[in-house]
Amino acid sequence: MQGPTVEQSISNQSVTSDQGAVDVADLSNVFSGENLSFQVSSSTSDVVSASVDGSTLTINPQNGGSTAVSATATNDAGSAETSFDVEVTLPDAPGAPNP
Repeated sequence: MQGPTVEQSISNQSVTSDQGAVDVADLSNVFSGENLSFQVSSSTSDVVSASVDGSTLTINPQNGGSTAVSATATNDAGSAETSFDVEVTLPDAPGAPNP
């Protein structure tokens, strides 16, 4: 068995804090390898929380700011990691003038 490898990058994301959960990537397409398990983490969880369900990586914007999200694939032969940046903007206030 070979260790996992990164086959494609995950694009940087730009979201608003009020848009709810966003499915970002199918990690089975991002990594190659056999018998993979996936873990994800956000470097600043009060800006974005990250989770994985099966192989679907989901981010959930919390507050305005920037953070990096890492995804790791692991099997008995090793691991591989990739990361991407997330920029969270706050929504316009109701009645705010358009810039």
